[in-house]
Amino acid sequence: MTKKQLIKWVEDKKQDALVRVNERYKQALADHSAALHIELGLAELSASMKPLLAQADDLLMAWQEKWKERVSITCYWNSLHNRLYNYTKDDNALYHALCEEEFSDTTDERRRLDQTRKDMEREVVSNYANVLRNVQALKDAKLGLEYLKELGFDVSEIIAMDQEPVSTALAVPVNTRFLFLGKEETQCE
Repeated sequence: MTKKQLIKWVEDKKQDALVRVNERYKQALADHSAALHIELGLAELSASMKPLLAQADDLLMAWQEKWKERVSITCYWNSLHNRLYNYTKDDNALYHALCEEEFSDTTDERRRLDQTRKDMEREVVSNYANVLRNVQALKDAKLGLEYLKELGFDVSEIIAMDQEPVSTALAVPVNTRFLFLGKEETQCE
């Protein structure tokens, strides 16, 4: 193993750590949002609004039926009928619209979650930069491996990679006659 391989391995571990920070943030945000939606009563609001929107859609359809001979009725994807229909025919569409489109989460808890994520990402990047500088400053990869082990890294994976034999098998066959290496010349026929 070389120091370059060890440094690449540490950089991969840094990316893994950043992914874990983001996964934890997403989970905390999902938990926070679910609690906020309950607090705001969005399920109850959705249940109360759905029959009213269905009634409005029925009125609109009746109006369209009455006047379809006199004027051309449009049914574009964003027409009022299509929007009402989508909210009333899909059990979760109205609830999701309320959750996602009708307000911005500006609560202190949300700001704290966002700030915690930024702080964690900054600390991960900073600490991994320090680890990388320390590994680069060491004489060889063996010392770097010992240093990482002292920090608490599970280095068994990189040790196992170092133990694997190097494969020299070729993936694509090569006809050396056409490399013109001087042994036998290929004649144009």
